[in-house]
Amino acid sequence: MSQRPMEEVDGFTITGGEPLEQAAPLLQLIAGLRKLALSDKGRDILLYTGYTWEMALKMAPAVLPLADAVVSGPYMQGRPLATLRGSDNQRLSLLTDLAVERYGVNAHGAAGSMASIQLLCDGETAWMTGIPSPGDLETLKKRLKFSGIELRL
Repeated sequence: MSQRPMEEVDGFTITGGEPLEQAAPLLQLIAGLRKLALSDKGRDILLYTGYTWEMALKMAPAVLPLADAVVSGPYMQGRPLATLRGSDNQRLSLLTDLAVERYGVNAHGAAGSMASIQLLCDGETAWMTGIPSPGDLETLKKRLKFSGIELRL
């Protein structure tokens, strides 16, 4: 697998399992990333947790303030998707100016401006990150098959 140069990386997303179940190593990871002066280079840290914001603060009070943005709350199937969130009950907390710039309310009043899925390829391997909408993976699979590409999940 090839590695992308650090200059191409615009941020780090930490997801689960449940990252807060490993609060001490998570704190070390985020603190290490902060030492790289990420925000000076426009790189953010986005953290996902299935715990509510209040419970997450109780579990890992030193961790959350080190992130730029936190998506908190359990995923609930059947709830509408929201920007960066798998279900609309989840809370997006913007903790830094960089997070507000990257994920904040846009001119139309909608939170965030990112696509819900990013697809990265290096010629041999493809990575998909984000939160697909219901049916997105099946649609992708069908379109790739139509193009002669078999998708193995």
